[in-house]
Amino acid sequence: MQIDKRGWLLRSLDATSQWMNTVLLGGDPNECISGRCWREQRRVYRAIDWLFFLVRGESNHCRRAYNKDNSWAGHRMVQIRRSKKGSTP
Repeated sequence: MQIDKRGWLLRSLDATSQWMNTVLLGGDPNECISGRCWREQRRVYRAIDWLFFLVRGESNHCRRAYNKDNSWAGHRMVQIRRSKKGSTP
């Protein structure tokens, strides 16, 4: 089951954001910069939201990114639990 139905370019940009969050900013590899800014309530999230509103007409980008990160984490946990049930010790 694939929950991410975005195009290749958007998935690549999201992966790049996660890579930058991890490598350059020392963050979690499964969290994008926008989601992290929302979670930590950094002031820069307002600038990011403004930029995404100008470019894509998207409001509340950082909050949406945070929710997507959480949704993806929940999805991954279900996958991990299922794979452990199927394995034999």
